[in-house]
Amino acid sequence: MRPTEPQPGRGVKGRRQARWLQLASMEPVPTATPSRPAPDAGPPPLLSEVVSTVACGLLLVVLTATLAVTTSAFQGPDAAVTLLVGAAVYSLLALGATAVMAAGRMDLSGAAVAAVAAVLAGKLAQAGVPLLIGFVAGAFAAAAIGAVSGLLAAVSRPASFLVTLAVATVCLSLVVQLAGGSAGVVLPGGLGVRQLPLVVPGLLLAVLGAALAVIALVSPSGHRLRWLGGEGEAGTPVRRLVLTMVVVYACAAALAAGAGVLQLASIGGIFPGAYPIVSVQLQLGALVAALLGGASLRGGRGSGYGAVAGALVAAEAKEGVAQGGAHLKMRDDAAPGPLTHASAA
Repeated sequence: MRPTEPQPGRGVKGRRQARWLQLASMEPVPTATPSRPAPDAGPPPLLSEVVSTVACGLLLVVLTATLAVTTSAFQGPDAAVTLLVGAAVYSLLALGATAVMAAGRMDLSGAAVAAVAAVLAGKLAQAGVPLLIGFVAGAFAAAAIGAVSGLLAAVSRPASFLVTLAVATVCLSLVVQLAGGSAGVVLPGGLGVRQLPLVVPGLLLAVLGAALAVIALVSPSGHRLRWLGGEGEAGTPVRRLVLTMVVVYACAAALAAGAGVLQLASIGGIFPGAYPIVSVQLQLGALVAALLGGASLRGGRGSGYGAVAGALVAAEAKEGVAQGGAHLKMRDDAAPGPLTHASAA
């Protein structure tokens, strides 16, 4: 026989008992919880990022010792200033690329955006505006370009390659228009003259910007950015995703503007005819530095200190190759060739 269920009584008390029995017989409704919530605090650094940073440090020591012994032009204060400027330029570009790659996207327009900021700051310097004010104007212009890139690159990771490549092409065309064709932009001090009163503050600002970028990538916000680029994009609202990409690309473009203005102060001018090749070299060097520092093309990885270590290696390797090529060229020019022997005979 089936057990008898309790029956409610009559009257008001009976109706209350019937209501309680009905509620007790209902199954609980499960509450919806997010499948992959973003953690509030970041975990310890990935072992791969730490190993990449240590490997870059060891490689930097080996490169420094090798170039100091084999290349005489690598020694001296002028070479040290050149290395510092190159390391700062690559660090700013690599930090921006690392932030974008950590968010699961790609940026191929950093060097071209740096050229736009440099030309704008140089034009203002020719009009009598201090270069620091020109840098501020160039940084705002670069951030606006980066915001547009981030808005379009938020569609998908493959779209970020095409979008930033198109933005780089537009920026290089804009550089030619702003510079007035092949005439270029030369600072009042002259081309080829390293202006230390401009370079030293530029280096200090580059160190400050790099430090802020490193802190941002190490902070919980940087961890949430890596979480978004790794596994959290599927569960992120579209509005938050687009806003994050706009902010990340704008910050990366502002760092690139600092790199461009610092290079302008170091060289003393910029020529659009040579800058397409220079921008490709800078962009490839920045991407190599970011990858050496532990960033990944698949997103979800990347640290600020690793990007700086990779940038130091890239800058020193580039300077070593340049000094070695110049040394070989001087030796070939000094060596007598067949035509020299024939004319002497």
